[in-house]
Amino acid sequence: MGTRKQREEAAGLGIEGLVALELKAIERRPGRAQGGAAPSDGRIAWEPTVRPDGDSAPTWIEHPHDDLFGLALSGGGIRSATFNLGLLQGLEKLKLLGVFHYLSTVSGGGYVGSFWTAWRARAGLRADPGAEPHPLKEPPAFPDSPSTLGLAEPDPVHHLRLFSNFLRPRPGLLNSDSGRMVSSVVNATIPSLLATLALLTLGVLGWEFLARGIMTGDRGLVLLAVLTSVELLVGEVAWRGLEVSGDRDSRSLEGSWAYVLAALFAVGMTLGLEWLFARGHAGALMAMSNMLGWRRMQTLAPPSGPMLRALFSPAAVWMASAGALVLLRFLFSRLGRSTQQPAWTYAFGRVISRLFLLAALWAGIALCWLGGAWIGEDWFHSVGVQSLFVAGGPVLAGFLMAVLTRLQKRFTLEPSRPSVPGKRARARPVAIPLLSAVVVVLFLIGVMALVSHARTQGQLLPLFLLAAGITVATLFCFDTTRMGLHHFYRSRLARAYLGASLPDSGRAEPASERRTDDLPLTALNHSVPARPLHLICCAANDLRPKDSMRNLGRGAQSAVLSAVGMSVAHEAAGWTSEGTSRREGGAPSLGAAMTASGAAFNSNMGAYSKRLGAAFTFLMTAFNFRLGLWWPHPTRGRGHYFEWAVGLPFFKEMFGMSRAQGRDVHLSDGGHFENLALYELVRRHCRYILVSDCGRDPDLAFDDFGNAVRRVREDFGVDIRIDLSPLRPGPDGLARQPMVAGDIHYPTGDTGVLLMIRPTLMGNEPADVTQYKTRNAAFPHESTGDQFYDEAQWEAYRRLGEHEAELAFQPILRQLDVKVEHPGQGARFFAQARREWLPLPAGYSERFERFASRAAEIDTLLHASGAHRLLREVFEEEQYLEELVPLARLRQGVPVRPSHSPRPRDITLSLQACRRALLFMEEVFLCEKLDETHNHPAYLGLMNYFARWTQAPLFRLWWPLLKTLYPQRFARFLEAQFDLTSGRDGGHVEDVDGKQHPGLAMSAWMQKKRVPPMGDGARLLSFKHPVRYDGQRSHDIQLALVRARCGEDAAGGLLAWDEGDFFVPPGFWGNGIGEAFLNSLNTWAKDPKKGVSRLAVHIQGEQQASAAEKKRQADAAVLYRSSGFSAPDEAERKKLCRWWSFSRSASQDCADGECACLWLVREVPPANITEQGHPHHAEALHDEVSSHLS
Repeated sequence: MGTRKQREEAAGLGIEGLVALELKAIERRPGRAQGGAAPSDGRIAWEPTVRPDGDSAPTWIEHPHDDLFGLALSGGGIRSATFNLGLLQGLEKLKLLGVFHYLSTVSGGGYVGSFWTAWRARAGLRADPGAEPHPLKEPPAFPDSPSTLGLAEPDPVHHLRLFSNFLRPRPGLLNSDSGRMVSSVVNATIPSLLATLALLTLGVLGWEFLARGIMTGDRGLVLLAVLTSVELLVGEVAWRGLEVSGDRDSRSLEGSWAYVLAALFAVGMTLGLEWLFARGHAGALMAMSNMLGWRRMQTLAPPSGPMLRALFSPAAVWMASAGALVLLRFLFSRLGRSTQQPAWTYAFGRVISRLFLLAALWAGIALCWLGGAWIGEDWFHSVGVQSLFVAGGPVLAGFLMAVLTRLQKRFTLEPSRPSVPGKRARARPVAIPLLSAVVVVLFLIGVMALVSHARTQGQLLPLFLLAAGITVATLFCFDTTRMGLHHFYRSRLARAYLGASLPDSGRAEPASERRTDDLPLTALNHSVPARPLHLICCAANDLRPKDSMRNLGRGAQSAVLSAVGMSVAHEAAGWTSEGTSRREGGAPSLGAAMTASGAAFNSNMGAYSKRLGAAFTFLMTAFNFRLGLWWPHPTRGRGHYFEWAVGLPFFKEMFGMSRAQGRDVHLSDGGHFENLALYELVRRHCRYILVSDCGRDPDLAFDDFGNAVRRVREDFGVDIRIDLSPLRPGPDGLARQPMVAGDIHYPTGDTGVLLMIRPTLMGNEPADVTQYKTRNAAFPHESTGDQFYDEAQWEAYRRLGEHEAELAFQPILRQLDVKVEHPGQGARFFAQARREWLPLPAGYSERFERFASRAAEIDTLLHASGAHRLLREVFEEEQYLEELVPLARLRQGVPVRPSHSPRPRDITLSLQACRRALLFMEEVFLCEKLDETHNHPAYLGLMNYFARWTQAPLFRLWWPLLKTLYPQRFARFLEAQFDLTSGRDGGHVEDVDGKQHPGLAMSAWMQKKRVPPMGDGARLLSFKHPVRYDGQRSHDIQLALVRARCGEDAAGGLLAWDEGDFFVPPGFWGNGIGEAFLNSLNTWAKDPKKGVSRLAVHIQGEQQASAAEKKRQADAAVLYRSSGFSAPDEAERKKLCRWWSFSRSASQDCADGECACLWLVREVPPANITEQGHPHHAEALHDEVSSHLS
């Protein structure tokens, strides 16, 4: 398994390849050894997509081959572990655990998840760990484990009850468990503090060496030049490495030369100023150094003038050099080409900022050195002060660290606490970073005092050797996993949760960890069943990312450990070696993964560490408050330096140098990235997900859920829509529902179902849970920091989880007629759960009564209006009962509809009922926002009622004419949901003559008395739209008219009209009839017999027109432009104006082309016909039309 070929294949898996391995493991059957053939049924057997070379690797599974089901157990410490234990027990009683393919856990959810995983793994294997799985029968989700103590619960569950206080199973201050806790903290803190002090001592000695070296004449100038050059070079290299998407001007060759010249100028200026300063020729610099503290500190520090000058002169000359660069950039800002300015500006800016930073850092260290020298010279001569410093220093530091820890828990680990305007709210963002910086400064001053005292005693060399020895020993001997609190925390968790499934877990047992408690992650690959596959979610800390902008300030990326492999973001690889080796391809133990996933209190904590500041990270590492785990990156881990430089991760943690894309990653609590364990299930495109949200949230702000929704939308484009309000307690402190359902909208178009359950009270809890709530007001949202549960507290949370599972899922199972024991029945179960627990819209119960009353009124009108044909079409059941239909046809299910077209009376009588029905539909649509919520189960009856009406042929006949009376959003909704035709297609143009019936549009025009006289060359064209009944053309209705004039020019025949002579009846505006008429005119004009090659419209542009008239003309212009019309050039416009004025007797200004009118023209392409030509008989047609209309 660990060959080079296997490692190379596993290293290039990516997220798709890892998911393929996971699904193969999930589908493993009893009797099939690991690595056997894929399942023959092909249910979810899936291989990664083969992508062309150069295509970027996917970040998530976009197209799964089958429905996947996921169970997510959130973080929340032992509260989450205990509640989720009850939830798992409830699901097992209802036989629902077999539905899920994945078990995704974070932090406390991982405790009980690992317990369940280890229990199933050990039950699926024989005594020999290398034996094959049982060949006959797949063990149940909760293995059969009868109690050896005669109890009602299995031994593993009873073991968890015994270890409810898992950090100190045996209460009391003087027992071995308490002693072990204290000794573990002391053993972890003292070595790390010594390592920190040694490193600081080396840093102080190195700084003092530089400061004293600067005093040594010419050699000091060289040293200062080297120091400045190194800082500018290292800063630029680091900047270019981090700014992967840096500015082109800054990264170009010109930008590089600009930076080199600016840096050379800065180094030269620094040397010159330092030379002047050393000889007392720089009064301004002397004043600047005085401001930095030289003159003031002379009264406090030992009289050492040259040393004081050396302390502050570098800072002074660096600030002066930066000021000179600022002045230089100002003086030469107008020189050079404008294209050169950005490169020079950015280069000078980087040099200036680094000089200022170097000066501030040097001055700060110098001030600390003066404080340490003052303490070292004056105080260390007192034996009492020495004893106080030695004994009280760590106590004081520990006290300050405890205060910081308290503040950190209060301000950062409880994000749901409301932000109340005031001093406290304003102090939160700066309180912990500021206090942490103060503690670090105190540390530094103490170390400098120690160095100063050693100098006076002549002990600098022994101090240096001691500090160097401790640092080297830390680097090569300080194993970060064994010498920190991680090892203690892991042993406690493994004893409590993994040791529960050992064969003798029911008997009296030691509280100390056993060697057999833990087991390798790869051992889970041999267990049966593998479903659900356990995903242990962690946060891969990214405090020093390669690109901080792409990191979005998150401070971490998602990481997953499972039985088949490891992933960090979308980079993944499978395990290639057995055991728990930290070599490349090795897997950690289940206990180590579980502990890392629950390392909430850690030196590196993702976004929390970014908010708390680098000083807090430094202190957390210095006191060894480290629960996280360092592990090689799944695809980038190369070499084995972490096997011999075991202490290097300690220093990387101390300075916040963790990188998610580095060779090794620092794993901590998954809640530092996403606390619901939902993110990785969405990455795997699970369509059906059950989430247990047990994070502390007393204010019911749902912070963890909001964070998860944002992350999956930003990273995968997945939108989760859910109403969480039923989970919020009302005035009586009780919630309306134990669980809510929502929808998962994947960008590929498919949707899924999300069920969310959380600890909440509904008033029907068991008596013991109610009693515990009475005595503990914070229940069920007690502090996550409380890890010391007693029997009553533990049982209250466990029983609440079991009770909520029964309350949420039993009603669903009663409605189903099949047992839900495997994923094949899971989709139906989740669909029923969605119908049951999707929250009703607020106030819907009251509105529903009004809707029901309105629907009854419409039904009454339908019966009383005499529209019997429409009644039979809407309620087809009456048709089957009233008409004599052969029984054979009824049995065949052949729908019976009238074979003849409706009579005019049937059409007329149906109009009023259709209008009332549409008004009712519009009211419901607007009140309930059906365009967003129409798939809610509560609206199923209303949508079915709408469907009855919209499928009736008489309703569909009237729809194209009635839709203009309603909002376009409502009309689009009906057309999209019920396949109603828009009524814009199928119309045609006809000439109007006096022998025909006036038609609908002509009658409306005549009523408005706007029918213009028909003169020579004028013709009247109408737009007729077919009305269809049951898909067949029944009638043509005249919907629009235009009075146009015909003429000829060099381009051919011209059909033109005034925009006021284009008429659509007011009741049909906004229905697209105007656009349809114009398109039909274009089609009509393509006929060569019409003699038309261009369409033109004249829009009067009067300066004195009213605002309403100008708005109407502008809307008309938009209509024509959107239909392919465009404005001609000025010469063509004047020709059209002269022609129009002669044909219409317009004003002289229009005849001269000096008017403000607008012409829009559309060319008519020739029809694809064999015969070409343009017969010009327009004048005869004009005369004919005129005679008909006279």
